[in-house]
Amino acid sequence: NLFYNVPARRNFLKSDPAELRHIIEEYQRVVLVNANIAFSLNNNGKPFSQLPKAGLKQRIANVMGAGNLEKLIAVGQETNVVKVSGFIGKPENARKTKGEQYFFANNRYIRHPYLNHAVEEAFSDLIPEGYYPSYFLYLDVDPAQIDINIHPTKTEVNFQDHQTIYAILRSAVRAAIGKYSLSSTLDFDAEQSFNLHFPKNRPVVAPGIHVDPEFNPFVKNPQPELRLSPKTERYEPGVNQWEKIYEGLRSRETEDLSARQTRIVGSDFGQETHTERGFMQFQNRYIITKVKSGLMIIDQQAAHERVLFERYLDRIDQKKGMAQQQLFPQTVKLSASDTELVNELIGEISNLGFVIEPFGNNTFIVNGTPADLTDENIQELIENVLENYKKNQLGLKLDRKNNLARAMARNMAVKSGKVLMAEEMQSLVDDLFACKVPDISPSGKTITVIIGDDEIDKRFN
Repeated sequence: NLFYNVPARRNFLKSDPAELRHIIEEYQRVVLVNANIAFSLNNNGKPFSQLPKAGLKQRIANVMGAGNLEKLIAVGQETNVVKVSGFIGKPENARKTKGEQYFFANNRYIRHPYLNHAVEEAFSDLIPEGYYPSYFLYLDVDPAQIDINIHPTKTEVNFQDHQTIYAILRSAVRAAIGKYSLSSTLDFDAEQSFNLHFPKNRPVVAPGIHVDPEFNPFVKNPQPELRLSPKTERYEPGVNQWEKIYEGLRSRETEDLSARQTRIVGSDFGQETHTERGFMQFQNRYIITKVKSGLMIIDQQAAHERVLFERYLDRIDQKKGMAQQQLFPQTVKLSASDTELVNELIGEISNLGFVIEPFGNNTFIVNGTPADLTDENIQELIENVLENYKKNQLGLKLDRKNNLARAMARNMAVKSGKVLMAEEMQSLVDDLFACKVPDISPSGKTITVIIGDDEIDKRFN
């Protein structure tokens, strides 16, 4: 009994769902390198996972979901330095999360950012920015060429010839993608549209050519005469009727001139109203507006993150999340570890406005979403929020409410590069300065910078 022999360890345990997620992660790492062994995982006396013996591709599909079976591409390359084998996900199935990325060195799970870069480099120009490929790659290397004493968990290793392994890995992944692209482009099956039925007893007739002997290419076809309807008045030009064209024009010009003069005289350029406040968007990233002391520059993404963070945090605290019912409930399929994370956060997620309930087999039914959520892919949204939540857990000590509100705001905030209308910029600025902390984003980034009049004058001297 681990906790009997070392009772201090019990003080470092987290919640039951959090510890279960760690167990699931370790369970997946073990089963993915032992496909020829059947595994079972029980939680509180109840079966949680049953994995029969299978090939590696089928084992990956059994662990990550049956839908992944058709999304995998085999990778294989052997050299005197390293043997690379395994599977990668198809480029069109790349996701915004890094959950399905596994490296194994000599049948042990490892983390290696340098090799991860090699795989992402092989997928460059094939997947959109911000998306990540899935991979399950196995490296067989001489144990004498590996240093495992880098991290106490032994998951971070260093290879003596890491640059060569980087090049081989990238080449192997590129070759696999190339074979997949070629095989999916070439279709050697017979085209069914050319399978024409032609009876044997049908006589074969030579095609005939029909010539019109009356055709003359130099004679134009007569155009139909355009006739006015009886109710249409026809204009007959005359010497004395040209003045009728300009009737009323002088009176309208006089009216327009008087109205324009009235507006000029009545304008007050020294008075600036709230609705006429000027905004300008720079590089589709910053909002520039005039203030009393100079110019204010606002980072639009950081500002929107701050607004959404305080809004979501208030909803969780007050339990006032407004939900809009889905016309057709949506099904969300998650990994086993993400399923336990959702079960852990189900209360806070509901307070945000989601109407979500478990459906079994790592699946959830979403019957409603927050009222201010528009045209979002629910599956992708929940995956991204969970990914941001897990990233915050690694480097920050946040409670569940703050972490979830920050993850949700990070995912839903308007991104740099989005063009904003003047009304949108004004609304964002108004909401920002209604926040409790309008100067700093939830991640600690500066939101506003003011360039004073004196500093601007110095630039011109």
